[in-house]
Amino acid sequence: MSAAYVAGVIAGVLAGVAVVALMCVIARKKGKVRFGKCAYDERQQFARGKAFQAGFFTILIYEVVYAIVDAAGVKWCENLTGILLGLFLGVTVFAVVAITRDAYIKINERPNSWMGIWVVMILLNLFCGVRQAIQGELFENGMLTEQWMNWMCAVMFIVILIAQLTHNRKLRREELEE
Repeated sequence: MSAAYVAGVIAGVLAGVAVVALMCVIARKKGKVRFGKCAYDERQQFARGKAFQAGFFTILIYEVVYAIVDAAGVKWCENLTGILLGLFLGVTVFAVVAITRDAYIKINERPNSWMGIWVVMILLNLFCGVRQAIQGELFENGMLTEQWMNWMCAVMFIVILIAQLTHNRKLRREELEE
């Protein structure tokens, strides 16, 4: 990697953090977001603990298997891609388990606002992933490159969105039955 590439990545990350911070400040000033007002109840905290546990063990098992496969000399992806795939898997497992146990969204928080953010993240990552696929950056020497991260992120948010939509449909069906 060249110094210009690293500087560009750092500048991009800093710009992204600055935009998110600015959006939080503006939302708070307009009074639409009150940080700290929503909280998880005891049942949700317990369920989130179980979800964290499931996500942690997913990462642990994946990384051990990845290390064994890598030590055996099977090279199917760059190390960064292989390692981060485990993290994406763990976050996805955490989110799905928390959603199914109704512990992902805080009490009094609307899931629709989160789903809008997820859709934007999916679209942005798919756009970048398609652009990288067109440019032929996804494979190098027969291995997956770090350019797959946009695809991994998009798939993670798609799975989370589907889990939340399924959970919302289940809750509506239960409310109608009562």
